[in-house]
Amino acid sequence: MEIHIDKKLTPELQNIVTTLKFKNIEEFINKAIRDKILEVKRKRFFELSDKISESLEEQDITEQEIVNNFSFNRRSFSRNPLRPNI
Repeated sequence: MEIHIDKKLTPELQNIVTTLKFKNIEEFINKAIRDKILEVKRKRFFELSDKISESLEEQDITEQEIVNNFSFNRRSFSRNPLRPNI
């Protein structure tokens, strides 16, 4: 993949690379992209969590009901003789 960066950014990029002791601009850009991807994933996770929370509130489902249900299903699953050995 090839990425083109505005030449006006080069001096600022080089300053960041030097100041933060990256090996080169490419290393900094790779780190910046990884950080941005993680930021987007976190944002999507919290958006989805909020939607689920709103939906549960609309259905009057409490956190305790979810925990109880999860615990019950987990116990049932662990005792199931048909469960494959993982």
